[in-house]
Amino acid sequence: MFQTYRAKLQVKDSEEATSETTVVVNVTAPEGMFLVEGGTFMMGSNEGGSDERPVHEVSVDSFYISRHEVTNAEYCDFLNAKWTTTGVYEGNTVTWVYLNNDNYCGIEKVGNEFKPKGGKENYPVIEVTWYGANAYAEWKKDAFQLKRSGSTQLEGESKVMAINIPDPTILKM
Repeated sequence: MFQTYRAKLQVKDSEEATSETTVVVNVTAPEGMFLVEGGTFMMGSNEGGSDERPVHEVSVDSFYISRHEVTNAEYCDFLNAKWTTTGVYEGNTVTWVYLNNDNYCGIEKVGNEFKPKGGKENYPVIEVTWYGANAYAEWKKDAFQLKRSGSTQLEGESKVMAINIPDPTILKM
């Protein structure tokens, strides 16, 4: 599935000659994800708690989101790639996931490997901190290879161009 972007492009052939054309760029969404278009909306409440006031305008960039929640099996792939349940955020050691809560967490460490508990492979991962969700999203973002293609015609010639489009933030949690 492609998300199509259109942009006006001006090309200066020399100091005096300028051509203008429209460039079409197709970006393939990572498998199992879809693009949420960015936009602006009003957030907050004038009557709520102090952390909700005042109503204010918020702009959100486009981002990719998964079609389903992150499963215990998927989060184990991340933990096994990192070999740990902790990381560093802004110079501080932080916990990504609380495994020691046997009643809730669907992940356990068996030997040197993180595994979903029996029958919990496809359950949504829980007991993940904000830091763990952020680290997972960054890890997934690095793993995705977005395919880009762009083409345009200038003065009757067929040309292929590399277009640098900022990647929407990938968020999957």
